[in-house]
Amino acid sequence: MAGPYSWQMIDPDDLVQAIEFLAQTARRKWGEIITQPGGHHHLIETADLVRPARDDLLAAIPGGTDEVMSLRITGQKRIFGYMEVGVMHILWWDPEHEVCPSDR
Repeated sequence: MAGPYSWQMIDPDDLVQAIEFLAQTARRKWGEIITQPGGHHHLIETADLVRPARDDLLAAIPGGTDEVMSLRITGQKRIFGYMEVGVMHILWWDPEHEVCPSDR
């Protein structure tokens, strides 16, 4: 719960938005989610994450993982997690799109 991408500092309005998004997303299959037009939700290789996120990931998951899931809430806001047997384990709240910056 600590660190630069902690859920502790999430704005209450963003929390409501994130919960609503997750509730809607939970009704869909992963195949539908990651093939949605626009590529808003996708897997990212851990090597492409910023150093603090990679370090946090190693602390959170013994042995690490090769990739994490990025779920786009809005233009910059993301929820990150890792997949395990078809279940996403939520890790981070990234309101500024810093965990894996993009030039797009």
